[in-house]
Amino acid sequence: MISFPHVASGQAVISAIAVASLNKNLKPAPSPEPILITMNGDKNCDVQYWLDLGDEQYRNEKTSFSSLPPELFGAEWIKTPKTINGSVEMSAIEVTKDADIFIGIDSLADQPSWLKDFTNTNTFIQNDRYGMYRVFKKRLRKGDRIKLNDEGILNHEMYLIMAQPASKIEPAYDLKTVASYKAGNASLQGPGMIKGQVDGKDRVIFQKASSKNILEWNFSVGVADMYSLTVSYNNPKAEPMKGKLQLLSADGSLMKEEAILFTPTRIGKSNYISTTTGTMINAGNYKLRLMSKDAEGLSINSLDVQ
Repeated sequence: MISFPHVASGQAVISAIAVASLNKNLKPAPSPEPILITMNGDKNCDVQYWLDLGDEQYRNEKTSFSSLPPELFGAEWIKTPKTINGSVEMSAIEVTKDADIFIGIDSLADQPSWLKDFTNTNTFIQNDRYGMYRVFKKRLRKGDRIKLNDEGILNHEMYLIMAQPASKIEPAYDLKTVASYKAGNASLQGPGMIKGQVDGKDRVIFQKASSKNILEWNFSVGVADMYSLTVSYNNPKAEPMKGKLQLLSADGSLMKEEAILFTPTRIGKSNYISTTTGTMINAGNYKLRLMSKDAEGLSINSLDVQ
């Protein structure tokens, strides 16, 4: 029997249970066969196991994962050099069993043609250097191969490759709905905040820099859970702009504060800042406050809560 006599917040969670034996003659089960195999004896790609926050993203660089979609925790993945160029041959990947393959593409890059049969999961991977990757997914059968292609590599920075064993369990669609809140319907404070249009679409614009500029959304959630928060924006400048996000309860109590960076955006495109509520929150009403004392020309599109 396992009991939790006191849980102060959210729900009690068991991460793992270990079973031990006094029989010293027992031998551990063999390691499972890997899902991913790199072809051509590629020495630039290493198969890694159990993807988690804090794992270093590349073989030759210290960038680490800081945010992952829930279905990618524990995934098998390929660690590559950070940059790919003509001196490094692109490999092919084969799956040894039915599996879901996930490809993470830089959010600033266009979707490459070789991903046309993949589904956009509308989720993102983020690293600790503000890199953001859109995640695409496809179900492959045992023996299927993917030929890696340099299309979709922005500034020669390699995309991400991950896999999970195929499951017959249906996704919890009713638990993964996305609520979108337009910036134009949020409240504005400060002398530099206006509503306008960028690329023909309604936006809230930080027209003039001021420490008093604030954009604040009201949003609500129906069940107790940890939620992802994704802000869509456009920074037309060549330099990043610093900002801050604050999550507040309905009565204005500060629940989380996070420094953010608005990286430059390509013409006609949007960038994204992806974060979470930080902990499980109860059903009810909340506020997300976006502030920047330095932003000038920055435009905000929407907040997605999932």
